[in-house]
Amino acid sequence: MGQLATIYKEGITSIVVDLFRTMMTTEVSPVPSERHSSHGQLTALVAFGGNWKGVLEFECGSAEAIQFARRFMQNDEYHEVNDDVRDALGEFANIVAGNLKALMLGKMTLCTPSVIEGSDYSVRICGGSIVGESWFSTEAGSFAIRLIEDIGVREGKN
Repeated sequence: MGQLATIYKEGITSIVVDLFRTMMTTEVSPVPSERHSSHGQLTALVAFGGNWKGVLEFECGSAEAIQFARRFMQNDEYHEVNDDVRDALGEFANIVAGNLKALMLGKMTLCTPSVIEGSDYSVRICGGSIVGESWFSTEAGSFAIRLIEDIGVREGKN
C-alpha cells in the first residue's frame, strides 16, 4: 500500500465521523461497499492541484443528500434536491478534502466543488486511479467517499 493510500485509510474514517458529529450531530459508521438505487444520486467532486493531483468524490442518493442538508443547515424545509442541497453536498466534500489535504505532504490547493445530479450517469476521472474507497452509513442513509489520483499528470508527463 502506497503512502497516500495509507494516509487515506488511516484518516478518512476519523475525518468523516468528526464532520458528521460536529456539523450534523449525526453518528456515522464505516460499512462494506454498497450501491444506490437508480432513483437519483448526487456526486460532489473536489479536485486537488499542486504537488499531488487528483479528486475527492462524495457520492450519495438524493434522499440522503436531502437529509444531510436538512441536518447541516438545520432546516427541515428541504423536501427535494435544490441549490442548497447541492451546495451542502459540495461543502461536505470540500471539508473532507481539506482535512485530507492537511494530512498529505507537499503544497496543494483545492478547487471549488462541482456537483453532478442524475439517475443514470457514471463519473470517470480520465487518467485516474482509485487510491481509496470507503462507504459509510448513518440513520439518514449511506454514502461513499473515494480518493482518485490523476496518474496521467505526474512530473514529466504533463
